[in-house]
Amino acid sequence: MAGTILILSPACDSNDSWPVELEQLGYTVLSAEEPNQALVHVKTGEVDLVVIEGSAETGDVVASFVSMLGSEKHSPPFVLASSSPQAPKDSARLGAAAFLPKPCHAGDVTHVLARVAPKSLAPRI
Repeated sequence: MAGTILILSPACDSNDSWPVELEQLGYTVLSAEEPNQALVHVKTGEVDLVVIEGSAETGDVVASFVSMLGSEKHSPPFVLASSSPQAPKDSARLGAAAFLPKPCHAGDVTHVLARVAPKSLAPRI
């Protein structure tokens, strides 16, 4: 059984193909451009991993979402995907399960998911 991955992309400039690759592997991929929109998905309880696409320009939005996520009773783990030189430190400071340097690939996401989610969500790659 594949899991559900939510992608929060506040900059809306992602041309990555990995979300499509994840869908082809059987994962459900949800997307949101705004933190409140992403939180609606999280509140369903069906999200297994949140991938936050960050940049230097979206740092405040990312921090705000992580704060909102932390206040949820059953919040899923999250990872920060970014090409910003500061992102690895930001990721650790925010308590992310992992940091993914951009460009990332479907395999990068599924490996993190397998590490931080239940065993039933093992990667299909």
